[in-house]
Amino acid sequence: MAAALPGEHLDHSPVPGTGPAVPRGARARPAARLRPPRWRDPRLLVGLALVVVCMLGTWQLVARAAQTVSVWAAGAPLAPGTALREDHLTVVEVKLPQNAARYISAEQAAPLGMVLLESLGEGELIPQRVLAAPDQLSGRVVSLQIPGTLPPGVEPGSRVDLWAAERGDDSEPVHVLADAPVVLVDGGGTEFGASRTTRLDLLVTPEDLPDVMRVLARDAHLTVVSIPER
Repeated sequence: MAAALPGEHLDHSPVPGTGPAVPRGARARPAARLRPPRWRDPRLLVGLALVVVCMLGTWQLVARAAQTVSVWAAGAPLAPGTALREDHLTVVEVKLPQNAARYISAEQAAPLGMVLLESLGEGELIPQRVLAAPDQLSGRVVSLQIPGTLPPGVEPGSRVDLWAAERGDDSEPVHVLADAPVVLVDGGGTEFGASRTTRLDLLVTPEDLPDVMRVLARDAHLTVVSIPER
């Protein structure tokens, strides 16, 4: 280091922009750089695989939720004992991911001629279990001529009570049928003078059939009582 001459002041502060001196013969260590990920990096491959699996799973869930099937349904209210005709049926598109086998696919032939064991509302899907061959039906359909008009709500698929009273007699009415399913209602019945009758077809059990036949044989006055829908 040079000595300061009289009257001079040496500045020993480091020169701006310079670092500590590097020993002679030593190499400066290069600065660390970020390397881009390689396509063969296992972590990158695992991440891509997880993304693909998630996308495929989401697509399958959406496709399954949107999948519909065509099945046969009741085109009108239907009562037990009804033999199915073309005008009784309609095709609907529904989502049945798990229990589609319980119903009748529209890809199959229409169940014409089969008999219902239970009542169905309009638009209700037809389960396999409610259909039977005509000879398997437990009961008989009896046609009645009811004086006047029927109470509101009496239609195919509804249920009624039937009462009978002897004509020209003050005896008490007899309760003939309870909770009988209605199969058919025909308002275009016959007319006798000023009175009009309505045809009413009921499904009658074998146990009640003798009582109904006795009432019809005596030409008793029949009264229908509507049962409110439960």
